[in-house]
Formats: sequence, structure tokens, C-alpha cells
Amino acid sequence: MQTDPPRESGRGSWEPSPSTALPIPVPDRPARLPWRRFWLFTGPAFLLAGILVSLLPLDAKNGGTTQPPLQLLFLMALAVGLVTLTAVYLVVRRELHLPASVALMALTFEGLVVGVKFVAGPAALYEANKKSSFQQFFPLSEGAGAVTGASLVFALYAGVLLLVYRHARRRTGMFTKAARRLRASRPVMVALLVGGVLFATTVGTGLLVAVAVVGDGGFGYISDVFTGSAALLVAVVLAIATAVATKAFRDVADRAVVLRDTSVLVAFFWASLAFLALYHVLWVVYILVLTSVWPLKVVTPK
Repeated sequence: MQTDPPRESGRGSWEPSPSTALPIPVPDRPARLPWRRFWLFTGPAFLLAGILVSLLPLDAKNGGTTQPPLQLLFLMALAVGLVTLTAVYLVVRRELHLPASVALMALTFEGLVVGVKFVAGPAALYEANKKSSFQQFFPLSEGAGAVTGASLVFALYAGVLLLVYRHARRRTGMFTKAARRLRASRPVMVALLVGGVLFATTVGTGLLVAVAVVGDGGFGYISDVFTGSAALLVAVVLAIATAVATKAFRDVADRAVVLRDTSVLVAFFWASLAFLALYHVLWVVYILVLTSVWPLKVVTPK
């Protein structure tokens, strides 16, 4: 059987013909995150975690103590972590088809968040309450205060995650069209900024006061966490979590460049944000159950 002879290039070198050229390996394209399958992994895991945080503190004996024992907090964080981090690993590996190294980094920064929220946070709350009673309109021991506090803390986590994601997105260099649209819409952005300033000086002032009153318990909780005896440890843990998350997003961004597909980076961001949101929902249940067994000392201002 006759084959085509090799072709000579213009620079005097020889190139193989198309029939003899070796194929270039192309990595598997990651699937976009299907939310229905996402909930198949996360729904049962977080439901089981919710049952654990609801029943384990109620089953614990108070023993006349004014705050939950530290061993119980560690046990709760371990139980929540084992259940929910399994879902994190399955989503990252089976749905996003990301490398095991990225999955391990996702487990690391999500696990550190679990430690802060289910061990350090409640411990700091009770430590501060032991020294003095809280004066709050909406304490964390009530539903409105717990939901508001969780929303405020989640906004901080989401803001940091968004900065990490934007850093990784710039790394890909594949969002130039969005950047051009943003530059083209600068007049609209200026108009929105001016309108926002006018709104903040009128209606926004009243809303800010309302948020400050309703979110008093949440602001107090953040202050307790970062001013207690474990404040330095919490700061270091959160810094490590941010660094690991940044490395994970950078690796996903590099993979997006290889695949010429940014959907994997966007899906990884939304999956990470969804897990953070679910942890805060779980924290609301957790803190309400804890304060029902070990009540906080709260004085409503008059």
C-alpha cells in the first residue's frame, strides 16, 4: 500500500504527512455542574448533618454547666465534617471531574471553615457571655437573631470567595469580552454610583440603622470570635483556608485554560459558594439547639 511521502517545509526541514502525524492528547472536558445531581450528593449529607446537630446536643447531659463542653463541640465538628466533606469530594471529583489534588484542597478549606463555625465560634460566644450578659434586641438564641447573624457572616465568607474567584478568573485571560462590556458600561456604572450615594444619604440611612439593630447579635458574634482568647488561632486558620482556596482556584483556572472552557471554573465557584451557604444554614440549627440546652444570658435593651 502506497503512502504519501513526507512534505518538505519552506525552511528545509521535514514534516510528517497528516496520515502519519501523532494525535495530540486532549483532556476530558469537565461536565457543567448539574444542580439536580449536586443535590443528590449534598442533600442527604446535609440532612444527616442537620439531624446530628439537632440530636447530639440534646442527648448530652447538661451537668449544671453554663456552656457546652469543648469535647462536645469537637465531636459535633467531626461528625459534620465526615458527612458533608464526603459530599464535597464527590461533587469535585465525580461531577466536575477535577484532579484529586484540587479535591483535597477543597476538603481542606471547607474543613477549616467547619472547625471555625462549629468549634471556635460557639466557644468564643459562650466565653464572652460568661464574662457579661449580652444586651441585644435579637439575640442569637432566637430564630431572627440566628438567621441574621448567619447571613452577616456568610456575606463575609462569600466576599472573600468572590475575590479569590476573580483573581483566578483574571489568571485565565478568557473573560476579555466581559471586560470590554464593563468598560463600555462605565457611564451606566457612574449613574448607578451617584444614585447609590443619594439613596444611602436618604432611605439607606434608615435601612442601615434597621440592619444594625436587627443584626446586633451577628455583629456581636463576629466581635466575640475575633476578640476572644482564640482570636489569633481563628485568624490563622481563616488565613490558611483562604490561601488553600486561592491555590485550588488557581489550579482550576489553569485547567480551564488547557480545556479552553471556563465553565469548570464558574461551576467550581458556585459549588464552593453553595457549600458555604449550606454550612451557615446548618449553623443556624446548631446554635439554636446549643442555646436551648445551654441558655445565653441576654438582657433586652429598653
